[in-house]
Amino acid sequence: MPDFGGPDLAQAFGESGGVVGSHLRLQVLLFCAYLRSRMRTVSEIPHPLMRIHITSWNGKFALRFELDRYEQVFKVAEDDVSSLEEAERLAEALSEEVLLRFVAMRGDFGKTYKAVRQP
Repeated sequence: MPDFGGPDLAQAFGESGGVVGSHLRLQVLLFCAYLRSRMRTVSEIPHPLMRIHITSWNGKFALRFELDRYEQVFKVAEDDVSSLEEAERLAEALSEEVLLRFVAMRGDFGKTYKAVRQP
């Protein structure tokens, strides 16, 4: 089954969901495909450590920053910026703070994961 960025759908809805489970699974797949068709990447900003891209959907720019297993997204109404170029400048200006936040996120996750895993 395709990966849509979330938990495995077969696991989420149960392998033997029967007719209802199959119908629900199909609805989820169609909805995910619809969202992907409506959201489009309009810009990618080169960065040596993380992936930065801007998507456009529903009158908003989403400034997406990805590093390893972590992601940060900032949504900005298209009316709040004068152009895509201004949204790109905003993403570039945020990149240093975002990178520091990724370091903190990784530390927080590691600390919490160890605490949960210990008996």
